[in-house]
Amino acid sequence: MNMLVEQSFERMLDNTAKRAIRLAERSALDNPVDLPIAAIALRGAMIAGEGTALDQKLQQPHMHAEVAALGRARHNHIDPTILVSTAEPCVKCQIAIAAVESIETVAFVVPRWMLEAKKLVNPGKPIDPDSLPYNVIQLDDPEQIKKALEPYDFTQRTPATNGVEAVTKVDSDAFRAHLAERPSAI
Repeated sequence: MNMLVEQSFERMLDNTAKRAIRLAERSALDNPVDLPIAAIALRGAMIAGEGTALDQKLQQPHMHAEVAALGRARHNHIDPTILVSTAEPCVKCQIAIAAVESIETVAFVVPRWMLEAKKLVNPGKPIDPDSLPYNVIQLDDPEQIKKALEPYDFTQRTPATNGVEAVTKVDSDAFRAHLAERPSAI
């Protein structure tokens, strides 16, 4: 890939990640029962579908942000080539993404270990790029990671026990107040 094309691709991923972060923030405000994770499916530079985690709200354990974005792309009759998520996809999502033959690249902002450290997700395997049929890119802009992590400072999760599902609670009022005080640019 020549340098100009590579820079353009990186800029597209960066801009898409910024949009996904804004979607996750909106999810934290509007859907306080799910983790504020968002994903965007692209066909080249065109948005094919967007989604946020809805597993708790819809009582459908598989409805993570990545699955929702891919489902929206399918609904729009667009075969996505890129998926950008605010968080490293879980194993179930990796399997779902791998089933979409058109996906060539998956990029994410927040690595899973950061969410594990906040006790918001169960410990899991990090993505093993060699085992997947697509390229994996961790977007490593410290400012984007910081912005993507902000909603989690207002999120608590009670772990699943004895067959009872995990319970997520976002303090959307406190997060709204935080956003009102924060400079808006990312």
